[in-house]
Amino acid sequence: RMESRVAETRAAGGQVRADDNPESFRRRLGEYREKTAPLASYYAGIGELKKVDGMAGIAAVTAAIDGLLGAG
Repeated sequence: RMESRVAETRAAGGQVRADDNPESFRRRLGEYREKTAPLASYYAGIGELKKVDGMAGIAAVTAAIDGLLGAG
C-alpha cells in the first residue's frame, strides 16, 4: 500500500518524504512495537489507559480527546 501511495503522490506532482519507503517503515514499526506499544499495558494496568476511536471523523476525535483532557 505504501508503495502505491508514494507512486500516486509522485505522479500527481507531490513531494514524498525521503524515509517514505518499506525499509524505513519496518524500522519505525519495530521501534513502535519495542518502545511505545508496551506503554498501553502499563497504563491499562494502572487504570489510566484511555481509548479514542481514531477512525471517527475529525470533529468526533477532537471532542473525545478534549473530553478526556477536560478541555471540552
